[in-house]
Amino acid sequence: MIVLICGISIIVVIGIGEYLATQEQDRIIRERESKIIPLISAFESELQDTISLVEITAQIDDVLNLPFADQIKQEIHGIQQEQDIKKRQIARDILFNKENVRAVYFTMPNADMYMIEPYQLQEKISSSNFSFRDWYNGVLETKTTYISEAFSPQGVGENSISIVTPVKSSGQFVGIWGVLVDLDSWSMQFDKILNKDENVVIVDHNGNMII
Repeated sequence: MIVLICGISIIVVIGIGEYLATQEQDRIIRERESKIIPLISAFESELQDTISLVEITAQIDDVLNLPFADQIKQEIHGIQQEQDIKKRQIARDILFNKENVRAVYFTMPNADMYMIEPYQLQEKISSSNFSFRDWYNGVLETKTTYISEAFSPQGVGENSISIVTPVKSSGQFVGIWGVLVDLDSWSMQFDKILNKDENVVIVDHNGNMII
């Protein structure tokens, strides 16, 4: 089974011994699919829900407005913790409601980081500009919501993907609003229900295995 979700492929591989009769094979496959497919559906639904949340919040005035754009400091990789509290609060609400989201961030059109929540992560990263990231170039090329390749983010280290969307004010591109989604927690959920001869392989659009 292959399910495509916005550039992510889910491949379910169920292995059973060749010596089993065809009828018994079919029964085992149906039984195992009944365990695996609901979790795949949950993963798909969660991903789609996160995409929608990113796109909807990107249209909020407090996300569109950049009152401290001229106060970005490279030494702290963005604005200060007490600045643009309204945008940071929207980010905190997303973090509170989405267990698998590890960070919410906003970058300027040139890929300079504007802010990250939680702020502790903003302090940990080593870069101030993210033009080297797949998600930045993907948004510029597609001009729409983009799901990145799998990567290990600075300051986090967990296997992750970014879901990002362009932010526009009066038709003008003013930045990128995105979230960092932790994939390791999903890996653990699949591991709990899989037997040793079963695999669920999720790959990004470049064919890299992410789960």
